[in-house]
Amino acid sequence: PMYVNLMLAAGGFGEDGDNRLTTRDSKLLEGFGGLFSIGAVLGPHHRLGARMQSFVRPTKKVALDPSSTAAPTDKWGAVSFAHLGPEYLYTSDLGIYGGASAGLGFAMSGRDVEDSDSDSNDHLEKASAGISGMLSLGYEWRASKWFAMNAEIFGGLYHGVDDNEISMNGGLFGLAMGVGF
Repeated sequence: PMYVNLMLAAGGFGEDGDNRLTTRDSKLLEGFGGLFSIGAVLGPHHRLGARMQSFVRPTKKVALDPSSTAAPTDKWGAVSFAHLGPEYLYTSDLGIYGGASAGLGFAMSGRDVEDSDSDSNDHLEKASAGISGMLSLGYEWRASKWFAMNAEIFGGLYHGVDDNEISMNGGLFGLAMGVGF
């Protein structure tokens, strides 16, 4: 037996104060994302699988990479975060579940720029890759053996290194709701 969960999420991403992705006054970015989990049901209470989670925050205040050759612009860009890793879930008889996932994390910022041909392109300003961990606590209402609705709160930490070999730390938290099969 296996499980699949699809959820939409809203939450916040805390930027590293020393290595910013934006030029906003606040280091807390509010945004949205998605969560996809898939794996094996090991028993009535235990599940083991993979967790893929994303976060996006549109903004016009993307911080320029010091080595960037692109001219400053007031066009829209975005800050993105992604987590990918194995996940363990424990589900109680009441439908309350807790989970933990440790894996790879990616944080990046990009913006729209116009090149010499006046075409609009996405330009990656800053990116970092590293490790991340996520914890979740939620409720699963099982309507039938094959369908469930989920709501969970989640939080996690991220530590990575950017293109210039400077460390970048961050945190993600929020609420997700969706369906499971």
